[in-house]
Amino acid sequence: MDKKEYEIINVLNHNTLLCNDNNKKELYVFFGKGIGFKKKRGDIFVENNDIENFLLALEKDEAIKYKELLEQVSSNKLIDVVQEIVYKANEAFNYKINAKLNLTLLDHLNFAWQRQKNNIIINYPFLDELRFIYPKEYDFSKKALHYLKKKMKPDICFDESELGFLVLHIHAALKNEKVSNVLLNREIVYTCIEFIERKFNEKIDRKTIYYSRFVKHLEYAIHRYKKGIQLQNVLLNSVKDICKNEYYISKELNIILKTKYHIDLDENELGYLTLHIYNLKNRNK
Repeated sequence: MDKKEYEIINVLNHNTLLCNDNNKKELYVFFGKGIGFKKKRGDIFVENNDIENFLLALEKDEAIKYKELLEQVSSNKLIDVVQEIVYKANEAFNYKINAKLNLTLLDHLNFAWQRQKNNIIINYPFLDELRFIYPKEYDFSKKALHYLKKKMKPDICFDESELGFLVLHIHAALKNEKVSNVLLNREIVYTCIEFIERKFNEKIDRKTIYYSRFVKHLEYAIHRYKKGIQLQNVLLNSVKDICKNEYYISKELNIILKTKYHIDLDENELGYLTLHIYNLKNRNK
C-alpha cells in the first residue's frame, strides 16, 4: 500500500511538523522523535512508522486560525515549547488529546505573555479545587508549567497563576470541548455550590469524594441536557419521599439553571442530583 504524502508547511522543531494534505485540504501536526531533522518548508513528508500514534489533525477552520496564529507569534521558542507540551500531553493521556490544544494553548500563552509585559496578572481563584477534581490534568499541568518557565527564560517567566488555566486547557482537550464551555461549567458549579451552602448554612468541604461526585454528576447532567440524552431514574419516587428537603433544593437549583443558563434538567436528573446533595449534607458533618 502506498504511503500518504504531505507538504511541509512549517518545521516547528526537530520532533514536530505542520503538514498539509492537498487532497483533503486538512492540516496535520505530526509528532515523532527527529522527524523534522533536516526538513524544510515545501518538502514532501512521507507517512512512516516514526509518527505512529502522534498524528493530530486540525479541521479546516482551525487549521486556518492556527496558520494565522503562527505568523502572529513573535517567539519561535514559545511555538516549540507549546508543541512539546502538546506532544507530552498526548503521550501522558493515551493519545486522547484533541488537536485544537495546539491552537488554544499557543493562543492563550501568547496573550498571557503580552499581559505580563504590561504587568497584568489574572489569577484563577479555584486552583485547589481543580487539583482535587482533575488530579491527572493538574499533575501534568504542574510539570508543563515548570517546563515552560525553564525553557522560556530569560525571555519571560510565566507567573504561577497560569497553572489553573493550563489545567482547564488540558481538561478541555481531553473532553473535546471548548475552553469557554469548561469555564462556563465551572461557573455553573460555583453558582450551585454557593446556593447549596446558603441552604445548608455551612461551608461544604471541597476536598471530599462526595463533592467531586456532585461536580462530575452536574457536569455530565449539563452535557446530557445539551445533547438531548435522557436517563431513567427508577429510584425517583423513593428519593422524593426520603430526601424531601434535598429534592426541594434540587428543584430550586434547576430554577437558577433555567433562569441564568437556559438549562432545564428533567425530574430523573434532579433525582440523581438530590442524592448527591443528600450526601454532601450528611458527609459534610
